[in-house]
Amino acid sequence: MFSVLPILITPTGIAGIPSLSFETDRAGYEANKLHGKLGIRANDTAEVSFNNVRIPASNLIGRLGDGFKELMGFFNLTRLHICAMAVGIARLHLKRV
Repeated sequence: MFSVLPILITPTGIAGIPSLSFETDRAGYEANKLHGKLGIRANDTAEVSFNNVRIPASNLIGRLGDGFKELMGFFNLTRLHICAMAVGIARLHLKRV
């Protein structure tokens, strides 16, 4: 499964930023894994491209247009986790000095 927050653009302007989830075996989806990353490497990182990928409306997470707000809420929850990892990494390196 893959989640994405696309920007929906219509002839009259931006229609919203939904949050969608879909299977990665859909036609038109392609991901190329990035190698040689710095920092925390526990999560996969990839260059992702979409070429006419069709996702049904039933894959919408939450309400249409709430994707950005949901993402910001997620960032608020994960900031503490990132800080804890940074403190752990710093303590490890201070012990080695």
